[in-house]
Amino acid sequence: MKIYDRENSFRDGMAAVNVGFKDVATDHIYDPREGYARMTISEGKWGYINEKREEVIPVIYDQAGNFSEGLAVVKLNGESFFIDKTGKRLFECVYDTFWSFCNGLGTVRKSGKCGFINRKGEEIIPLIYEQVFDFKEGLAPVQLNGLWGFINTKNEPVIPFQYSDASLFYKGLAKVQLNGKFGCINTSGKEIFPCQFSELNMLNAGLIETIQNEKYVYYSLDGKQITPSYNYSTSFYNNIFCVVGNGNSGKRWWQFQKMTGSKWGVIDQNGIEVVPLIYDSYDEAIAEMKKLNKT
Repeated sequence: MKIYDRENSFRDGMAAVNVGFKDVATDHIYDPREGYARMTISEGKWGYINEKREEVIPVIYDQAGNFSEGLAVVKLNGESFFIDKTGKRLFECVYDTFWSFCNGLGTVRKSGKCGFINRKGEEIIPLIYEQVFDFKEGLAPVQLNGLWGFINTKNEPVIPFQYSDASLFYKGLAKVQLNGKFGCINTSGKEIFPCQFSELNMLNAGLIETIQNEKYVYYSLDGKQITPSYNYSTSFYNNIFCVVGNGNSGKRWWQFQKMTGSKWGVIDQNGIEVVPLIYDSYDEAIAEMKKLNKT
């Protein structure tokens, strides 16, 4: 098996690999956690292997990006261009930054402005936005004149530019920020969760975590409250179980998690207290949750 000096993670069934990459440790202390700085002394050359570890694109490029939807950007002799999974040169990359393709459109930036190209390198959405994210569920959050809104693939504004922050759509909802507070809208722009929370997180467990007045409350995706308020909440383990607590032991006060008077338990992804808040310590609740994860 061929040994490479550096290997990137697999993306789209391919991984960029390098021959000749070298770096050295110096005794220059710049960070007390590390104690030294690392300096690259040779970038070497890049190519690609498939998941069988077969070298399918030779190690000849000066730089190599990740594949997405069958295309990647490489650099050779000062030129940047797109290739396919056979290594065939397709079209020039004239942009300062290319991120990835998603649903046939790629996000690009040039001279500080962002837009989208198709898989032929044609600019489908002009580079007029300050920031853009991928299209999900037919819409993309984009920033124009400092405000976020949502466009469709025809570059038509579907949801007005009025938010100070916005996320991708997930299961029909997108997180938005207005007047310093967070909420959620649907693909029509209707507020499902009003912008009234100090924090809001859309979880892979299929529910919404909100924080207001240092209290954690969970909602279903249709806007129904499914839990009482808690002073503390962990992340959902395996997207199934989550430790919660009351007393003076909120997430921002981790050092007080064993504080006298606090009670701890476990909820599931439906908001049901599968372990009631009867335990005196966080560690006891964690142990109970681990038992549930094994069943």
